[in-house]
Amino acid sequence: MGDGMRIAVPMLVLLMLAGRQAHAFKRELGFSIEPTFVAMPAVQTGAAGTLSFAPGAAFALEYYPLNYLSAVLRLSYQFPIADSRIGNATFSNRDGIYWLRQGIGFATLGLRIATPQYWLPVTFSLSAQGGLAVLVHTERELRNDADIVYSNVKLEPQVQFAPCIVAGVGISFRVTDQVRLGIEPTLHVVFAPQAFIGMGLAASLAFFFFT
Repeated sequence: MGDGMRIAVPMLVLLMLAGRQAHAFKRELGFSIEPTFVAMPAVQTGAAGTLSFAPGAAFALEYYPLNYLSAVLRLSYQFPIADSRIGNATFSNRDGIYWLRQGIGFATLGLRIATPQYWLPVTFSLSAQGGLAVLVHTERELRNDADIVYSNVKLEPQVQFAPCIVAGVGISFRVTDQVRLGIEPTLHVVFAPQAFIGMGLAASLAFFFFT
C-alpha cells in the first residue's frame, strides 16, 4: 500500500465515523417554512380546465422516531394568479364559456425517508403523504364567444373538498446540526372524483430540536 493510500484510508474512516456521530440523531422534532409553486388543473365538478398557476406557502411539522425516517404534517395554500378556462357551461339558461380562479390548499400527513448523511454534503429524500385538498373557486364568470362576461349571470364563490396524494423527491443539506435548507419537486394528485395531476416545487428552511 502506497503512502497516499495509508493516509487516505484512515482519513475516510474518520470522516465517516465523525459523520455518524454528528448527524445520526434520533427523535428530532422540527418545523419548516416553505415558499411553494404549484401548477394544477382547475377542477370543477369532475371536469378539468386549463392549468392554474399558483404561488403560495407551506408550514410543516417533522418528527424523526428513527434515524432518517420522519413523520410529516404539512399545511399549504396556493393563491391563484390567473383565470382558468373550464369549458362550455349553462347557468341561468345562458350558454357560454365558464371561467374561474382556483386557490388550492393541502393538508397532508405522511412519511419522509432520507439518505444517511455521514460524510456526504447533501441528503436525498423521498416523501409520500395523503390528505385533503381544498379547492377555492372565486371570480366565477360565464363569458360569450367574444370573451364578454354575462352581467346578468352572478356566480358565487365555491369551496370543494377532495382527497389527495402528494409525493416528492428532495435534496437538502444541514447548515448546522439544527438548520436544514432544501428544495423538493412535488407531484400532486387530487381525486375530484377522478384523478387530476399537478406539479409543484417547494423550497424549505427547517429548524430542528432534539428530544
